[in-house]
Amino acid sequence: MVSRRTVDYVDLSGKFRLNSFDYHKQYSHFYAHRLREMTTLLLSCAEDHWGKNYSIKKLCDLREEQTDTCIIIGTIYKHQAHKPSILREISEENQLAPQPPREHYADLEDKLILEDELQRVRLYGKVDGRYGFGNSMRCLGSIEEDGRFDVEEMLYYESGPQKPLPTYGYSRKLVLISGINYGQSVDNIDALNLFQHWLCGNIFGKPSSDIVRVIMLGIQYEHQQKNVKAHLYNLVALVTMKQWKRYNH
Repeated sequence: MVSRRTVDYVDLSGKFRLNSFDYHKQYSHFYAHRLREMTTLLLSCAEDHWGKNYSIKKLCDLREEQTDTCIIIGTIYKHQAHKPSILREISEENQLAPQPPREHYADLEDKLILEDELQRVRLYGKVDGRYGFGNSMRCLGSIEEDGRFDVEEMLYYESGPQKPLPTYGYSRKLVLISGINYGQSVDNIDALNLFQHWLCGNIFGKPSSDIVRVIMLGIQYEHQQKNVKAHLYNLVALVTMKQWKRYNH
């Protein structure tokens, strides 16, 4: 057994626990909140990169008769014709033979769309098709007669100022483990025993002493297995010297 290091622990996960569920808007409120937070950062970066010679407009303020170059900010949405759709699958089941599965859902004909809280606009011109869903972007360009936005340059926020990390005289490590499915395969017992020996320092020795906490996620077990949870708790308490937190039980 190794002499394990310890670390002070404060549970700060309360703000991530969901007390209610809203399935009507799906993830739209996450994107809206992120865009509000990112807009200030994107505006600052836009002025640094393009200067203050261009006006910044909301998508709802774009007019086809106003073709001046401006800056718009929003979240990227990629319209993919080959993206799986449950409605298309139901339609094919009722009318057509099933189509073979595709190896790739991306296509050169995919359309990039920029959207904010109120509106969306199709992007074309100097666009990068590698951008995926959910990226907050700032685009320089002008609106065209057909309602599309002709992009001259598009940029995203790369990173903010990084505070220097504190230095320690020794390492402190966190172990995340998942995929423990009790009662489904006897192979799991051997794997857990090996995991136990590794954490206790019986395999690699002193490096295991830097592990100060273990978090076990997504544990599954068959209910007909007796004393499975008790055995699991005892195992974890042993290998982590009681420095652990239970999740998903």
